[in-house]
Amino acid sequence: LCRKKAIFCKKTCGTCDDDETPDPTPAPTPGPVNAYKIIKGRGYCSAEIDNELPNNVSDPATCWKKCKNKYKFFYAELNDETCFCQKTCECMGESNEAIAIVPVGFSVPEQCEE
Repeated sequence: LCRKKAIFCKKTCGTCDDDETPDPTPAPTPGPVNAYKIIKGRGYCSAEIDNELPNNVSDPATCWKKCKNKYKFFYAELNDETCFCQKTCECMGESNEAIAIVPVGFSVPEQCEE
């Protein structure tokens, strides 16, 4: 039986009769949300929000983790030990040295138009 105001009522019971019980928050999927892939030679994710992290970052794993933890962003760029965090990845900006760090399963978009 569903209890009114049960946090996961819809998940555990299938349906609830009250409008006050929120839908359950989906659990993160093991792949794309928690894993990343490194893309070299295609540029970097270009986005309106592009935050530079302070201090040098020497590896993609650290850059990815810091972007996820600090901003909850899933797109990152590592360029000459500087880590940038992007909220989205609308298109790929040109850079030969940049390493794009994106979620596993993400399809890399086209190059940005100049």
